[in-house]
Amino acid sequence: MHASCACVSKSGAPLKAVVRVLGTEEEVSIIYRSLKPETEEVPRYRSKVSLSVEGGSLTLTIVSSKVSSLRASLNTYSRILLALLEIQGVVGEGARLRDSPPE
Repeated sequence: MHASCACVSKSGAPLKAVVRVLGTEEEVSIIYRSLKPETEEVPRYRSKVSLSVEGGSLTLTIVSSKVSSLRASLNTYSRILLALLEIQGVVGEGARLRDSPPE
């Protein structure tokens, strides 16, 4: 798994942060299904968040008119992503241990 982030702004335009997570199609699909409800449940007045998946790449895009709102949303989704990646690593390790032949 690999994640990267870029923030973009043109003078007077809304601020935008793009987080890209790379992995297998299965890993990315699990993360997408876990994050999707977080982008739909509560209306976002200060930031708009969207998710997209293409193959083994998940893109999280956050758009905001204020730096503080962009930072708050980016921090929130970064924490959620880190937790999901940590859980996925622990679950994956458990599956590898369970499936390995006894010594």
